[in-house]
Amino acid sequence: ILCRQQQLDETIYNQLLDRATQEGYDVSRIHKTPQTEPPPEAGPVDTKGVWWLKSILG
Repeated sequence: ILCRQQQLDETIYNQLLDRATQEGYDVSRIHKTPQTEPPPEAGPVDTKGVWWLKSILG
């Protein structure tokens, strides 16, 4: 299940799981993947991708 926002409303998520179950899918293997904050849209020019490195190293 993909969402364009960082978080999917729990009610909608459960409705989608119910629908998948009704369609015959095995939802026991579905798990949520924790999402991190998206990178900034625009930052200072002198960082040259430092935000990306920091996101990997923490």
